[in-house]
Formats: sequence, C-alpha cells, structure tokens
Amino acid sequence: MEFIRILYEKYIAVEGNTGQKLKDSNKLEVLRRLFSYSLLIMSIGILIICGIWSFVWYQINNDYDKTIEVAYIETMNLAIAYEEHVRKIVTEADRDLVNLKRIYEGNGILSPLILDFMNNVANDTARNQVGIYNEQGFQIRSITKKFPVLDYSDRAYFQVHRDTATDTLFIGQPIQVRLGLRQNTIPLSRRLNKPDGSFDGIVYIGLKSDYFLEFYKKINLGQNQLIALTGMDGFNRVRRSGDNYVSGQDIRGSEFWKRVQSGQLYQTYIADNYLDGFPRVMSYRVMPDYPLIISVAKSTQVILAGYEQRKKGAILVALLVSLVIIVFCSLLIERSKKQRALNVDLERCVDERTQEIIRKNQILDLAHDFIIVSDLDGKIIYWNRGAELGYGWSQGEALGQKNHSLLKTDFPKSAEDIMDCLLVVGRWEGELVHISKEGNSIFVRSHQTLTRDAKGNPFSILEINYDITEKKKFDAELTKMDRLNLMGEMAAGIGHEVRNPMTTVRGYLQWFNQKDAFVDHRESFAVMIEELDRANSIITEFLSLAKDKKVCLVLADLNKIIRNVFPLLQADAFLRGNDIELELQDTLEIYMNEKEIRQCILNLVGNGLDVMPDGGKVTISTKSVGKQVVMTVRDEGLGMTADVKAKLWTPFFTTKEKGTGLGLPVCYQIAQRHEATIEVETGPEGTAFHFIFNQKKLVS
Repeated sequence: MEFIRILYEKYIAVEGNTGQKLKDSNKLEVLRRLFSYSLLIMSIGILIICGIWSFVWYQINNDYDKTIEVAYIETMNLAIAYEEHVRKIVTEADRDLVNLKRIYEGNGILSPLILDFMNNVANDTARNQVGIYNEQGFQIRSITKKFPVLDYSDRAYFQVHRDTATDTLFIGQPIQVRLGLRQNTIPLSRRLNKPDGSFDGIVYIGLKSDYFLEFYKKINLGQNQLIALTGMDGFNRVRRSGDNYVSGQDIRGSEFWKRVQSGQLYQTYIADNYLDGFPRVMSYRVMPDYPLIISVAKSTQVILAGYEQRKKGAILVALLVSLVIIVFCSLLIERSKKQRALNVDLERCVDERTQEIIRKNQILDLAHDFIIVSDLDGKIIYWNRGAELGYGWSQGEALGQKNHSLLKTDFPKSAEDIMDCLLVVGRWEGELVHISKEGNSIFVRSHQTLTRDAKGNPFSILEINYDITEKKKFDAELTKMDRLNLMGEMAAGIGHEVRNPMTTVRGYLQWFNQKDAFVDHRESFAVMIEELDRANSIITEFLSLAKDKKVCLVLADLNKIIRNVFPLLQADAFLRGNDIELELQDTLEIYMNEKEIRQCILNLVGNGLDVMPDGGKVTISTKSVGKQVVMTVRDEGLGMTADVKAKLWTPFFTTKEKGTGLGLPVCYQIAQRHEATIEVETGPEGTAFHFIFNQKKLVS
C-alpha cells in the first residue's frame, strides 16, 4: 500500500513537470493557437451552424406537434359524430324491442297489435329481420310472411337471455342470416317473461351491417383510414379499413383493447394497428349507454404528408447554409497550416509524457485495492480497475461524481474532521462503510493521503480502500455462534435443576386437583399445570441449544420423514384455517438425526402458520442440487423487515405474543450438528427457509 502511495505521488510529479515544461518551452505556440484568427472564425462558424440546426429542429418538432394535435382533434370529433349516429340507430331499435315485448307480454302472440307492429317496422332500411322466438328457440313471428320454422336456440342472443334472468339489451356479434340473403346482421334482443317471471323467449331485431357501412362511405380520411364499431366483448361489429369493409374480427390482443380494459373511456393515441400493422392516429369512445366502442383512425402517413415536405425543405435550407459556412471556414483553416509545423515538437513531447502517465495508470489498475483520487472538492478524478470491480461503477460513470455522495459513505466521525486531519497531518486511516451500485454495503479499511503539486500546494486526496466485508461477516457469525454456545452451556447447567422442582410442584397440583376439598380450585389448578407444562416445553427447547449435545446420525430418507409428520402439520393448519402442500422430488438418502429434523420441520412450519392470515398456504419442498439436498419451507405471510431478519437466530428474540424465541435458534443448532446451513429469503409475498444438507460432508 505504501508502494502505491509513492507511485501515485510520482505520477502527480510527472504530470506537474510535464505541464511546467510545456509552459516554459512552448508559450509562443500555445498563445498562437489560442488567439489564432482562424480558430476564432471556426468557433463562430460552428456556433452559427449549431444555432441554425437548433432552430430548424425546433421548428420541425413544433410543426410535428401541431400536425398531430390537429389530427387528434379531427379524429375525436368524428368519433363523437359517429357515436351519435350509432346511438340513434340502436336507441330506435331498442325502443321497438321494448314496445314489441310489452305487446307480447300483455296480449299474447295472437294479438293483432303484433302484426300491426311488424308491418310498421318492415320497411325500415336499417333492419333485415324482426321476430319473436319461443322458449325452445323457434321463431313464432317474423316480418317475413312465410318463414321456415328453424331452431335458433344455439344463437348467443337467445342463450344469454335463456341462461340469465336479465332484462337488459343484448348486442351480439355479427352473424349471417339463415334465409339465404347472404347479409351480415348485428343481432339485438331482449328477454320475454311469463307472468310468473320465468323465461318465455325473446324479441329480436337484426340491424344490417351494410347500413353502418353506408355511413362509413360518406367519411373520407384519406388512404388507410379506419372506422370501427366494436363490442365490449372485443369483437368488431363493423369495420372499414381503407376500401375494405369487414366485420367480426377479434381485437382482444390489440393496444386499443388494453387501453379500453384499463378503464380509459375515451382517448387518442398513436400506434400500429393490430390487424393490418399500419401506424395511425386513433381516437375511441366507449358508449356509456350501450356495450359498444366507437373508434376512428387516420393514417400517420396521410397526416404527416405535408409535414414531411416542410421538414425536407427546412433541412435542405439548413444544409445549404451550413455548407456555405463550412467552405468559408475551410478557406481560413488553410492559412493556419503553416503554424502546425511549429507544433510538431510540442506534440511529440506530449505523446511521450502521455505514454509515461499511461504506464503509471496500468500499474495502479493491477492493484486489487479500491484506489480513488479526488480533488479538494471531493470530485473523483481517478478510479482504478479495483474500484470498478468492487463498487460496480465503471470509470466513466464515476469520474466527475462527488466521492462520498456516490458511495453514500458512512463515516465514523464527521467528514469535516477527517478533512482537517488530512490538511494538518497529511494522512488519515479508519473504517468506512460504502454502498455499491447494486445497493450492497461494503466495509473498507481506508488509508487516505493528501497529495501536493510541485509547488507544495494541496492538490488531491489519494484514497486506498481495502475490502473487509467478508471479515466483518465472519466476525458477526463468530459472535452469533459464541452467543448460542453460551446459551447452550447455560441450558446444560441449569435446565435439569429447574425441571426437578417443577416436576414436584406439578405432581402436588395434580394430587390437590383430585381432592374433593379443593373442588372449587380445580380450574385454577388446571391453569397452573398448563403454565408449568409450557415452562417445561421452553426448558426442553432451551436444552436443545446445548453446545456439546451428542446426536446419532443415521442414513435416512428426508421425504419419508416429511410424509410421516405431514398429517400432524395438516391438522394444525386446518385448525388455523390454512393449508399445507408438499412438493417433494426424489432425493438421495442422507445422514441425519430423524428426531431433530422432525423438530426442525415442526418449528419452521409452525412459524409459517403463525404469521399467515386465514387462507394462507405453507409449502414444503425438497430437491437435489448437485451434491446437496435442499429442504424449503415457504409461507405466504407478509415477510419480515431487515432488522427482524438480522435477529432471527438470537435466543429469546420473538415477534409473537406467546413465542419463546427459541424455535429458530434450535433449528440453527440442529443445522450446525448436521453440518448444514440455513438460508432465508423474504419479501412481501412471504418468507422461505432453505435447509441445505451437504451430502459429501455427512457421508464422509
């Protein structure tokens, strides 16, 4: 580390000497370059060209925005107009359906009013069918005097009223009439009810698709226009795209349908069409009174045709003006060519010094330490390869950033005190905590040195950081093990001594409970015995923490142990309103103590059931990963905070009202005795405990 500091100081000296030599030996050349008339004119020319192009692009973008805005307004106005046209047609048809329904339900099928009604609507050019269907789906009245008796019970407009007691208007997908007319019709129907409210059939009106298409022909939006009437089921009732008139397409996978499903009742946007791929400006409106959607779209090619012409003209003018300026500047540059010969020696000197600096940089990049150089304002001016690998930011991302703002440094003392120490002493050492690009905490041992230029003025701060994160983790793990071992020694020392008097007290309480003299106190005795049993269970778990507890490991099937304990777990889950599921894969037999593994499963599953709301599920899964066998217990709780996760294995730490805080420490000790590890994953969707057995270690 001292070698790196000395190398960097030499690196600074090289830079300082290089700059001084350049100043002393080439002042005349530098002044000529800075104040050259040619360079001044070039700078002015570049500024003018940039200004011209900036203005041109501003005008082009502004023109584009205005053109699109006009198209937005135009398509939305057409959508509103077409919505009113559709509403008028559908409202008139629905009114006739309601009248026909009222006549039929009030007077019956033989009423002369039905025949009069049929005759009145027969000449409506928007309709190609009006009829009444009985409860079996057969047509019993039609505007056609002679009509075949057909079964229409398979039609959606009949089934929706037969299967649900709804009195609302149904607008179905386009169908082809069965009478050989080869016309598409949009079915409208309402339910007929018997006096007792049961289903009695439907009244039906078919609207000609061609009638809507005739309206489309009156609207001309240019090439690749699009006008459509779509149902809330995601199928087009009628659609015109350019000169194509079609109906019945499924558009549920389109951007248009996603916007409608998101609850946006009307909107204008630009997108490629789902069916033909043409980009268009699309406006749509969801009709509030009927399950229909109106959409009108205009091709962006048509909309932007005039804009593209204006854009080309503006770019051409800007190119011509820029060309004139470039030619003028080129003539001026010719005058400065003679001056370049004077700078050959200067450039050679710079190249030599640059190569020397590069070699020094390469040596610094070989170091595994995180080497950072900051100016006195804290801005990073050097960031070696080790820092890139350790912190995650590349040199390009780090240079120019504030050192401690980028790394979110946690100081042991104030940053001002450290800077004062550097200015007075010239060095500072201590431990810092940095945050990497991925958000991980990195503990470092930091050695900072104040560097000075050739004149002795403070120039920068050299910071050499040694990663001690793994050491910190090891120390924390060692502390945790020491704590558990201490608890184990305490358990072994006092556990049995506490149990003996408790056993005596429990025996006397049971004896008193059987005496008639204490019949009034039996309920209190039961509570006391229950509490003694609970204390005894705590001591049992406490004894499981014993450091030197001897266990016998035998070759066993982990899946078999889980299946044996599953009925007990399932019963417990059922009482809590939860469920347990097994996902067991074939695994190798491993050495284990069945009693301890069973206890570990009970503890982990019990914790999962405790933290879940009603209806939650705990999943126990097993799998083989290489030479390891992994048992996972996953719950659907709310997860845990980072603070709770850090204290999981601490004895007597619990978040439950009646918890002992010993279940997870016992699991940890069991894992240690099996040379296994426990990994924890937690999040808003729940928590998973992975109990990982190392087969190779256990078998050996």
